[in-house]
Formats: sequence, C-alpha cells, structure tokens
Amino acid sequence: MNYDDAKAFLDSLVNYERDVPRRYDTRVFDLENFAELLARLGTPQDAFPVIHVVGTKGKGSVVAMLAAAFAAAGRRAGTFTSPHLRAARERITVADEMISKEDFGRFVAEVKAAMTGEEAANYRTYFETLLAAALLHFRERRVDVAILEAGLGGRLDATNGVRPAVVAVTTLDLDHTQILGDSLEKIAAQKAGVFKAAVPAVSAPQEEAAAGILREAGRGVGAPVAFVGDDVHFSVNGDGTFDYRGPRYELRGVKAAMGGAAQRTNAAVALAALENFGPFDVAAAAARRGVEGGRARARLEVLPGSPAVVLDVAHTAASARELAAVVNGIPADKKVLVWGMSAEKDAAAFAGELAPHVGHAIATAAATPRAYDAAELADETRGTFRGVEAVTPAGAAFARGLAVAGEGGLVAVAGSFYLAGEILTLLEGPLD
Repeated sequence: MNYDDAKAFLDSLVNYERDVPRRYDTRVFDLENFAELLARLGTPQDAFPVIHVVGTKGKGSVVAMLAAAFAAAGRRAGTFTSPHLRAARERITVADEMISKEDFGRFVAEVKAAMTGEEAANYRTYFETLLAAALLHFRERRVDVAILEAGLGGRLDATNGVRPAVVAVTTLDLDHTQILGDSLEKIAAQKAGVFKAAVPAVSAPQEEAAAGILREAGRGVGAPVAFVGDDVHFSVNGDGTFDYRGPRYELRGVKAAMGGAAQRTNAAVALAALENFGPFDVAAAAARRGVEGGRARARLEVLPGSPAVVLDVAHTAASARELAAVVNGIPADKKVLVWGMSAEKDAAAFAGELAPHVGHAIATAAATPRAYDAAELADETRGTFRGVEAVTPAGAAFARGLAVAGEGGLVAVAGSFYLAGEILTLLEGPLD
C-alpha cells in the first residue's frame, strides 16, 4: 500500500473527528476489540514505556515539551498526537521527525491486514488505525519512550488500551459537552477513566469540583495523583518565568518556549510527569531544556510580517482569554480576528473574550462537515464585535483579514485546528 492508498483507506473509515458520535459508550468505543487488534499485531505497545497525556487544553503542548526533554536527555521519543494541521503524518513522529510516506503506507497496510475474522476492513476507526500504525512504527524504530495524546475523552479512548508509566492530566474545561457531559465533574470522570493501579498521575491545577473527582478516582484504583501547585511547588514570577520544586527537580526562572500563562502551567505538568516517570531518569537540566525549547505549531504562534499574524487553535472561552492576552500585548494599528469553529462550540462565550481586543471580526468556515456556518456565526455575534462579516472559504477570509488590518496591523486566526491548518497550508504550503 502506497501513501495515497493509505490515505484513501483511512478516509473510508469512521472518523469521529469529522462526524460526531451519536453515543459515547462501549457499543461505539470498544477497547476490547481494539486490544484484540493490537494482539494480532504482536502487542507493539509493550515494546517501550508510555506517557499518556489527557485533558481538555494543552495536551499537544505538553507532548511537545516532553519530547524535547527526552531529546535533551539523549533519548529517542515517539509522539502520537491529534488532530493534525496539514497532513496525517504529523500525528506520528520519532525524534521530532514525521513518519515517512513509505512507512506510513506500510504500517497502515499492516493494520488493515490484521482486521480479520468478524471485523470487516472498515470496522476500526480512523483514530484507532492511526494509533495502531504509530505503535508499530515506534516498535520498529526502537523508541525509548512513546508519548500518546488522548483523542476524545479518555476512559473509552483507544489510547487507554495502553498501560502507561505515568499519566499527565492537563487543564480541564467544558468541551465536547454533548459527548462527555455538561459539567466539569462529568468531564473529569471521563479523563480519570485512564487511571490505573500503581501508575502515578500528575495534574494541572483544576477547579475543585474537577480536582475532587480526580482525587477520588485515583484513590479508587490505587493510582497516586499529584497536583501542580498543591503537591509540587509552582509559582509565577513577575517577569513571566516560573519556579518549580518537586521531589527531584528544583528549578527557578523557567521560561516556557510558548507564550501565554497556560503554557507555564503546561510546562509544570510536563516537569511533574518527567519526575514521576519511572523507567529511566531525566536530569533536571534536560527537563528544563525541554520545557524551554519544546514547541507545538499554532499555539499562540506569532508569525512575523506586516500585518503580523497570530495563529492559534483556541476554541474554548478559556483559550480565547489566553489568545486575547497575547493579542492585547502586541502593538498594532488595527487588530482583526479571522475565526471559524465547529458547530457544537460555544461561539458566544468565545467571542465575548476576544471582542474587547479586536476591532473587526471575520467569520469563516473550515472545510470540514462539523464547521459552524459562517453566516450564522457572524449573525450570532454581531452585537458582540464592533464590526463583523462572514467570508468563505477560509483562504478568502484570511485575505480579507490581511486587507482590513493593513500595514502595521495584526490578524489573529483562531477557533479550530481545521482553520489553523488551512491557513498554515496557505502560508507554508502542503506537507503531502
């Protein structure tokens, strides 16, 4: 199977990133059948230790920092993340190098061949198939560690079929509420479903309702849970750096590579995960280099030029606040927001956080079936922004944003991975 054949096969599978599942239970997300598939592939997940990253916000950033820390320690790390921005190969890396087209096709073909017996070729999902291919790639490349980012939720996510050495929980927020539940407690319960006996877990600071669920779930299965800010010292300095002190690391004046207050928290979570990672030690100096150098694309990413561009995958109100702080801190003659969201997101809350900081908003829609209709998005927020219009497709909306911002202006692009990916492709070209 060549690369194009592999992409076509994946596109034929059920994809819950594209099509929202009607239910979230074991009838749809069957970890037992996925485990059987991995067994037919020779249990590749047992060939290396794993760090499992779950949460609502910041998962990709934590993965990037962890991978950079392992690289600084002279270790080969494999990463599996989702969704991708420009090409599915982005999801699978070893030592910061994307899987090759040849290997991508070869491992997807191997996974397809293992879908035998009662499992029709299209039974496994897009996400599961890519995860299985990633594990095969990691085994062949003999990684020292694999870092797996959960996709949807945690409890029923395919990544939960792998026993990790440590679990990292990033900040929880109200997202995917139609699937995971409409409260932080319900969402926390889904994330805590990845806890396993005697496997240490670390968590970002959480609202008490969510923290209580995580603590109780940890006690219930015998998993120790350490919270940043409670069980390990974490304090922010006036210059935007932070101090960290845990069981093994004592670091002062740490500066996260990516901007924004949330990235300091993400960096502390990464440090706590490294401290609790048992298979081998990562020295404090390497851990520091990791969180000070690890970057993920389209996370408050400022692209130079005139007008300047801030590219972000923010899609919740809390993430919008982070974006607003960055936008507010960049001098510009005119600030414009180009945004598009998935239809199930809270557009009003997102807009409310950004409206005081931009003079004009351009609603658009990425090329995905889940996209919020651009005209409806503009209509629903017309009273929020000082000026708002709808422009499609996304490339035309971005061009309009550049024109409105003008020389010396700023364009912020936000609302979804899909939109960020389209604009990044427009700016830098496709990865395929």
